[in-house]
Amino acid sequence: MRGMRPRPLVGLLCALCVLGSGTVADAVPRLGRAVIVDMRGTATYESPHGVFPLEPAMALTHALTLTTDRDSGVCSVLTPGAVLCIDENTRLRFDVLEHMPESGLPTAATEAHTLNRIALAMERGAILLNGGEPGSGAAIEIALGSAATVRTRGGRCTIGLRGGAWQVHAEQGDLQLDSQADHTVIKEGSTLVARPTRNGTSSGLVIESNGADGAPAYEFHTCREYFRTLQPLAFDWRWNGIDQLQSWIEGDTPISFIGNPTDWEDVSPTRRTRRGPEAQSAPPAPPAVADGGARRRWEMWEWHQAKGEMRGINYIPHTAVNTTEMWQGETFDPETIKTELHWASDYGYNSLRVFVQYAVWKEYPKGLKDRMKTFLDIASDNELETVFVLFDDTQVAGKDPHTGPQPDAIPGRHNSQWTPSPGHSLVAESGGAWKSLEHYVTDIVETFKDDDRVVMWDLYNRPGAGGMGLQSLPLVKAAFEWARSAQPSQPLTAGVELDLGSEAVGEIVKRSDVLSFNAYEGASDVESRLLLAEVSARPVVCTGWLRRGRGNTFKDVLPIFAEHDVGWYHWGLVAGRTQMYLPSDHPAGEPDPQAWEQDILRPDGTPYDEEEIKLIRAFGFSSLQGRTP
Repeated sequence: MRGMRPRPLVGLLCALCVLGSGTVADAVPRLGRAVIVDMRGTATYESPHGVFPLEPAMALTHALTLTTDRDSGVCSVLTPGAVLCIDENTRLRFDVLEHMPESGLPTAATEAHTLNRIALAMERGAILLNGGEPGSGAAIEIALGSAATVRTRGGRCTIGLRGGAWQVHAEQGDLQLDSQADHTVIKEGSTLVARPTRNGTSSGLVIESNGADGAPAYEFHTCREYFRTLQPLAFDWRWNGIDQLQSWIEGDTPISFIGNPTDWEDVSPTRRTRRGPEAQSAPPAPPAVADGGARRRWEMWEWHQAKGEMRGINYIPHTAVNTTEMWQGETFDPETIKTELHWASDYGYNSLRVFVQYAVWKEYPKGLKDRMKTFLDIASDNELETVFVLFDDTQVAGKDPHTGPQPDAIPGRHNSQWTPSPGHSLVAESGGAWKSLEHYVTDIVETFKDDDRVVMWDLYNRPGAGGMGLQSLPLVKAAFEWARSAQPSQPLTAGVELDLGSEAVGEIVKRSDVLSFNAYEGASDVESRLLLAEVSARPVVCTGWLRRGRGNTFKDVLPIFAEHDVGWYHWGLVAGRTQMYLPSDHPAGEPDPQAWEQDILRPDGTPYDEEEIKLIRAFGFSSLQGRTP
C-alpha cells in the first residue's frame, strides 16, 4: 500500500459528472458502468440476486439486464464516452463496458478517455447509441437476439424490433451486420430492415431493405437532450436537473450545455428539430451536499488510489475466544499479538480489521483505549494498518457480552463463544442506554480520528444478524451520525447486508464513504454481490470472506478482487480458541476435519497451505499491474 502510485479510477453514481482529467499512457482496460442520467416509469434491472426497481441517479454495472415496460424509458451515459437511450418495452443486457480508467465523464480535457468496447444484447424494444467519433470511438457489438450482431467503431445508430422486424439506422458512421456467414454494410444515413428466421437450431436474418429511405422514427421520451458530442452536458432543469447535476459532481466544476433542453423534440436524432434560440448559459448551481453526509465520492476515489491494495485479515489472537477476552486487561496478550502480526506482515498482509467490544469500554474506557494504542504500535511496527469495528450483531454464543473470565470454546464448534457488541438487548432498547453507546462511539473515534495508522472505521459488522433484522437499522444510522460528529480524518463504512432489503441497504449505502460487504459462498456469488455493491460507484472493500468448503478460496476469489480493484479482509490468521478453522456447520463433538474452513496459520506460524501464501504475496489490482511503485 505504501508508495503505491495513484491512478485515475472509474467514475461514480447519480446523474452526471465532470471532473478533472487523468493520464492514460499506462492505463489498463477495465469494466465500467452505465450511469442513469434520466428515466421515467418503472424500469427494472436483474442481477444474480433477483429483480430490483431501477431508480433515477443509479449506476448499472456490466452483467446486468435492464427492462422497461410500456410506460418507462431510460437515458444513460456509458462511463465514459458513450450515451445510450432506451425506449419503452425494451429488454437489454449489458455484457461488456470496457474502458480506460478515468476520473469522471468526458470533458474537453478528458475526451481521449473513450470506451474501448461496448457489448450489448437486445431481446426487444429500441435503443439509440452514441459511441463516439466514427472510426475512432468505442468498438461496439449489439446482438439482435440470436439472429445477428451489429458492429461498428464509434458513430451513432438507432436499433429496434418493431412488428417482428429489426430496423437498424446508421445516423453517423457505417455499421456492419453479421448474420451467420453473411456480412452486410449499412452505410451512413441508411436503414436496414430484416426479419429473423430459424432453420433447425440456427438463426439468421432475411434482409428486406437496406437503403437511404425510411429512417425509423423511434421516440426516446426520456432523453431531454441527445448528447451530440462527448464533452458538453445537458439535461432538463424542469426536473430539478441543476440540483441533481451539482450533487453528482460534488464540487464547483463549471457546467456546460447544448442550449436549453426544452428547445428540442423528444424523438430520434433523425427527426429532432430546433424550436428555440441558440445555446444559453446555465444559471449558477447551488453548493454541493453529499448524500447522507457521506464524503464526496471523488475524495474517496483519491483515498482509494493512495491506499492501493488492502490485503487484510479479520484478526483476533489465537489465545482469545472472543473480543472481550482480546481486549480486557486481564487477558490482553501483547506478546502473542507481536508474534502473530510479525507473521502477518511476513506473509504479505498490509492491513488488519479488528473488532472492539463495548462491554470492555464501559467497564474502563481509558484502559481499552490504552490497549488499542498498544495494538496500533505493534501493528505499525509491522507495517500494518488497522480498521476498527465498533458494533457487531453476530451472536454465535447465543448471549450478550459480559466482562470477566470467558468460557472455553465448545469442542468441535466453530467460533462458539463469539458475542455481539454492544449486545442485542442494548441495540433494541435505545432510550437511556444509547447515551452510553453514543459516548462509546465519539470517545473512541475522537481519540484516534487523526491517527494515520487507522485506515478506516467500520461502524457496524453484519447489522441485522442473529435475528435482529431491521431492529438494528436505527443504531446503524445513529452510529454514522455520532462518528461523523467527531470529524475523523478516516472514512466510515458499515456492512451492506442484502437480507435487510433494498430500503435498509440504501440507508447504509448513502451514509458510507466506502462500501463494504461480506461474501462467503462461491466465486459467482462473490462477483454478483460485488456488482450490486458497485452500483453505488464508491470504492468497495470486502470485509469478510473465506469459506474453503463452499468454493470461497484464495484461488477463486482473489482474481475477482484484483479485476475490480477491491480491497479485502478474510477470516482469520492463526487457528486458536475461536476454532474458525472448523466448518461453521461442523457438529459439536465430532472429530476435527482435515480440511480447514478459515484461518491460514497453525499456532507455530506455519501455513495451512503454502500455495495460498504465494497468492497473497502476489496479489495486486489488475489496473496497477506492470506499474512501477
